[in-house]
Amino acid sequence: MVDTIRAMPARTLRSIRVLRRLVEMSPWFWVSAIFGAQTFGAILVTLCFKVKAGETWLSIAILAFGAAVSAALGYKDRRRGMARSLCWLPLLVYSLFITSLSKQTFSGAELAFKADYFHLVEFFTLALFLSCLWEPVLGRGRTMLFFIGVVLSGVLWGVADELHQSYVPGRDSSPWDVLYDAAGLSLGCGFYLVARRCHAVLAAWLRDRDSRDAVPVDGVSEGEPVPSPPNA
Repeated sequence: MVDTIRAMPARTLRSIRVLRRLVEMSPWFWVSAIFGAQTFGAILVTLCFKVKAGETWLSIAILAFGAAVSAALGYKDRRRGMARSLCWLPLLVYSLFITSLSKQTFSGAELAFKADYFHLVEFFTLALFLSCLWEPVLGRGRTMLFFIGVVLSGVLWGVADELHQSYVPGRDSSPWDVLYDAAGLSLGCGFYLVARRCHAVLAAWLRDRDSRDAVPVDGVSEGEPVPSPPNA
């Protein structure tokens, strides 16, 4: 019985420790994870859909660069926050990634679905990085203005990208692509709001738990060894 009492708090504390690391982790590591996941995804798309490697190597390199730089900034981040002076960096890197794709025709690719669906993924991610720039607006409690700002600025970028494609041989622009862009931006912004709320709830729960655990119960605080029963 005593062994069970000792083991259960230990397992619980390990789980809480992992959760705390995730909550207190620097935002730069999350950014690095996004870039890393898209790097892996771009490699899979190149291999699975017979895309010419010469048309994707630059885009993959840009994503890998974003993952590496973000991870390095995460290791140097002592405040566990994204400095306002650097929050534009992920957006810049990802914008270069989108531009690099817009310059390619992908004529030999064999897709089993519409290529327009990639716009959803691209602009979903773009919305996450735009949200970092618009975060001060959200911090003032103006959620609707935040949502409009993220989506509108992303749509303007999508329109500019379509205009750019119209001058690329073998590519053309389409208003339907802008609609896909707007849908991806809306989903990405909504995901950011939900994730931000979940992070705040978990952080508050951990603070509340810390304050409760600081008060001794029956003379023993959590984390202290459970006294053994006296010998019979």
